[in-house]
Amino acid sequence: MDYSALIAKRRQRFEEVDDAIADPDLFSNPKRATELLREHRRLKQTLELWERHEAIARQLADNEALAKSDDPEFAAKWQKALREGYDNLEIEVLGHLRNPQDGPKLDVGAAVRLLAAHRATVERQRAIRSERDKRALLDSIDKFIDNMRRRRAANTTILIETQGGDDPE
Repeated sequence: MDYSALIAKRRQRFEEVDDAIADPDLFSNPKRATELLREHRRLKQTLELWERHEAIARQLADNEALAKSDDPEFAAKWQKALREGYDNLEIEVLGHLRNPQDGPKLDVGAAVRLLAAHRATVERQRAIRSERDKRALLDSIDKFIDNMRRRRAANTTILIETQGGDDPE
């Protein structure tokens, strides 16, 4: 839905209220002053929220274009950033739920929706990484055992040579 006309009206009204607040005679009518200040605060919050929304929409469009890239190096970096962002958001949500007074305000509903939307992708990437880590660990163990066998064979050869040909086993 296109909200540009509605936002334009809100901006215009914000400017009108902002001018009215700047009037030195504002507090000659305390009730009117209170109404204007409340409206000013509400409009300011609405417009700030809209600006954040627009910035996020622009960033999302840029990110979608980048995500469609065929570059494997970029794809790997993208997946890593997604995992890190997911982990950070998860920690922020848990911290906020434990103590909502600390830190900046957090839209828990939106954060949970983001976590749910990317959960499968992040878990798939974690599984791939875990499988790589397991394979690397197994390869490391195999290499260590092979080195032990080579050392044992070399030591056996040395013992045989020093003992005059008798096999120590």
